[in-house]
Order: sequence, then C-alpha cells, then structure tokens
Amino acid sequence: MFGWFSKKKREEKARLKELGDLVRNFVSLEKLEKGGMLAFDVKNRRLFIEQPLALVMMKDAEAWQNFMWNVFQWLYHRQCQEAWDAFIQREELKAVREAAKKYAMMTRADIERVKRNRRKEMAADDVKAPKVEPFEFFVIREVATESQQTQTEAVPGGEILAVGNFNPETETLEMATWEEVKKFIVQNS
Repeated sequence: MFGWFSKKKREEKARLKELGDLVRNFVSLEKLEKGGMLAFDVKNRRLFIEQPLALVMMKDAEAWQNFMWNVFQWLYHRQCQEAWDAFIQREELKAVREAAKKYAMMTRADIERVKRNRRKEMAADDVKAPKVEPFEFFVIREVATESQQTQTEAVPGGEILAVGNFNPETETLEMATWEEVKKFIVQNS
C-alpha cells in the first residue's frame, strides 16, 4: 500500500530530477555557446565568457561558483563523449579491417553488422575517463573603451575585464581584474 513512499522510489526520483537538471544545464550552455556568449579553447583549456552573461551569473559568489561548476561538468561531459566517440570509431574500424581480411566482398550492410556487433561487445569501462583538469577563464567586454581603442594592445572585438582559474578537484575559484593581473605580468617580465 505504501510502496510509493519507499526510500528506493524517493532516491530514484531524486536521481532522475538531478539528471534532468543536468540535461537542462547542458542544453542552456550549448545555446549560450551557439549564441557566442561562451567559447572554450580546448588546446589551451581557456573559457571565454562575454560580459553580459558574466554579470547575470555573478549576482553573488555562490551563483558564480555554481555557474563555473556547471560549466566544468558540461566541458568534462564533452571531453568524455569525444573520448568515447574516438574509441568507438577506432574499434569499429579495426573490426571492419579484420572482417575484410576474412571476407573479400563485404556489402554496406555487412560492414554495418560488423560495427554493430563490435559496439555490443564494448563496455563502458573500456575507455579511460579523461583527467580532470583546471581551466582558465576570461570575461570579455564586447565594446572597447576609447582609451583601449587608441592603444595597440587592444583585442579585436573586445577587451579582457577579468581573468580567473577554476579547479574542479578542489572546487576553488580564483579571480582578479585584468588590470591587477596585467600589472603583475608587466612587473615580473
């Protein structure tokens, strides 16, 4: 009678809600990226955030921390998906090559069957998860001020307002204005 009140059902419902929230966050971040409000440089692990988005997300320290954590989860999911896709592609190609050695003539349907069978044999643990790494972020203002436009170091399309670093393992977030960082860089070079 009270089966729907069970602890197991409540935990399952909470897990589903958490996954739904995660999916909504990922969809929102994808839209922000497509809209040009976010950009991530994979090679240098740098996140570029446009000023209007940063202002909305910086309503308080906790909101900014949560935003950066959501961005990290989104980026890490993307890295895991890319690693999994590359692994699947390599394994399917290897399976098709081995099958082609045995059978001289293979139709497109045969190739798809070989790929499908190889996918069924794979387990989630076959792929090693990417290393969790911190990333830098930059808050960019779209329109440069008049004083910046006259300088030769002005960034085409905008100027850097703030820089920071987010370490997901320790959940530490460091941030400073570009002017402070710029003085430190000039002083140490």
